[in-house]
Amino acid sequence: MSARKAYRPRAASTVAGINKLAMASPLNPAEIDTLALRVRSANAVVRAGQACEQNMADIAVAINAAMVLCERAGNNAEALQIVFDAQDALLRAQRHHARVQRWCLDGPGIGQVAAALNLYEQLLGAITAQQLTDAIREAWKRANAGLVLTMEAA
Repeated sequence: MSARKAYRPRAASTVAGINKLAMASPLNPAEIDTLALRVRSANAVVRAGQACEQNMADIAVAINAAMVLCERAGNNAEALQIVFDAQDALLRAQRHHARVQRWCLDGPGIGQVAAALNLYEQLLGAITAQQLTDAIREAWKRANAGLVLTMEAA
């Protein structure tokens, strides 16, 4: 029989409570700007015709997260329709890329994606960091299951 080790309790983390409170607090304006900057930048690159797969993926993640947030908030069909229209625009861009090896949005797609990203930014102002993390995780689960849009070169 082996000797048992003596019980040594772990020291309590002094920041665990602070982290938990931070995740439960609404996002502050600086956090919202930081989160929105990546998708705004990606959208600007797409509109300039210089997009790469990562730019499109950043936009797709934001739009998929907005869809999950809308569903969880019980938002009306109008908000979800904005998201669905943007997803359709990204699908058209993906098909276009498969034909010509260039990422770009068509005319209506530019407005549809912009509307969905505006919705995403509005949602960021009304949620906590934990809600955003959960929404992105759910979007990734759905993407891995093939249930939502992912942007990959065909």
